[in-house]
Amino acid sequence: MATSPPSGGASRSNLARLLPSGSADPDFQPADRGEVVSLLLQADGGIIAAGSQSASALAITRLTSTGATDPTFASGLINTVRAIALQPDGQVLAAGAMASPAGFNYLSRLEGTPAVSTLAVPDLANVEWSLGGSFPDLTGVTFRRYSSGSSSAVSLPTANRTASAWKVSGLALPASGIVAARGRTKGGYYGGSNGAVERYANYGGTAPVMKVTGPQAQVLASNTGVVDLGAVLSGNSLRSSFTIANQGTGYLGDFSWRITGPQAADFRLVWVSGPLLPAQSGSLQVSFSPQAAGPRLATLEITSNATPSPFLIQLSGTGIGTVFSPSFATAAQAGTTYAGFKASDLSLGQITLGFSPQPGTILKLVNNTASTAVTGTFANLAEGSIVSATFGALHYDFFVLYAGGDGNDVMLLLKGPGVVDPAYAPVVRASNNAPIVLRDGPGTGGQGSHDRKLQLRAVEV
Repeated sequence: MATSPPSGGASRSNLARLLPSGSADPDFQPADRGEVVSLLLQADGGIIAAGSQSASALAITRLTSTGATDPTFASGLINTVRAIALQPDGQVLAAGAMASPAGFNYLSRLEGTPAVSTLAVPDLANVEWSLGGSFPDLTGVTFRRYSSGSSSAVSLPTANRTASAWKVSGLALPASGIVAARGRTKGGYYGGSNGAVERYANYGGTAPVMKVTGPQAQVLASNTGVVDLGAVLSGNSLRSSFTIANQGTGYLGDFSWRITGPQAADFRLVWVSGPLLPAQSGSLQVSFSPQAAGPRLATLEITSNATPSPFLIQLSGTGIGTVFSPSFATAAQAGTTYAGFKASDLSLGQITLGFSPQPGTILKLVNNTASTAVTGTFANLAEGSIVSATFGALHYDFFVLYAGGDGNDVMLLLKGPGVVDPAYAPVVRASNNAPIVLRDGPGTGGQGSHDRKLQLRAVEV
């Protein structure tokens, strides 16, 4: 617990451990330190304390079970840490106003020591979850089981805690199946945050079978063929979805993901699924943002508890560059589709039509599926600018509109009689009932010429 000295008659500086009687534990002797606002307990008994820096302690330190400072944990964080959380892999998240050799941050992640977490069925009467190292100390641990090939859970009796594991005994488990365990973690500012950790294990011969389907619903085999993620304009990105299905009898999980290869930086994982029980499926999404024009290549590696592991997917894409030259076979198709589009730094090239547009034709140049507006405009093409499209030897002029369609698409509006001129945008502050054209005296066109101006009169009733 964090305290203000003194505690139980013994001198403690902001950190003490109490015995069941409520008195200070004389065997717990931490060094003097500043205010403690966040504590984490590790499965091996280690304690991570965070708060204000003092003359004898950094803003975040790790203590042994006796309160001694652990010299192997050297965060280097100074100033103030307001909250910490311990990840299942032993790394520590720290929030506050912190300085370190890496610079000033409000959120940092610290390397940890190895964490141990093993869920096992040693025999059909027992299930145990062994924890150790820097794995978070857990409370409220529960166990459940699944029949082989099933995703329906059956709760197991209350778990008991030992020095190194949580256990359930006296069971009569089926000969094969899946077991799962879940526990709560504690952290945050004055212990105000809760988390959850979950583990699965197959036993008795159950095993997953992973099926991977590509963006065009094609079934993929590991390291066979190439998945093309399309052609993308400079400064933009396209997101492609892959489906992962578990067609086996055991749980599919223990995932890790990475992208390697010559242009790996052009491809990014933006969403991945968690563990999958039998007959369940999930998705992973890859974003392609070419950093140069031309072919771009990378490899997606999926590591799991299925065979083969890793599962390799060869990725490709094409960087178009900065000139967008769309073609339209029909008026119904879109020139291109993006979930968010950046027009700035791009130029609009030749627009080719596969049909003769009729009066009132509207083309969707960019189908922006995101809820945000298009960023910027094409080079030298402000709202209402005129661009030309060709059909054979014929040329047609279109207005460019950046907020058309459902409000955030780039549209092309064919010029012609009766079409509203988007470049004409007078400032009118009220409803107008009588627009009239007046001669306005001598103009600037030469001797005797007159300008014709539109005068609007707002009438209030």
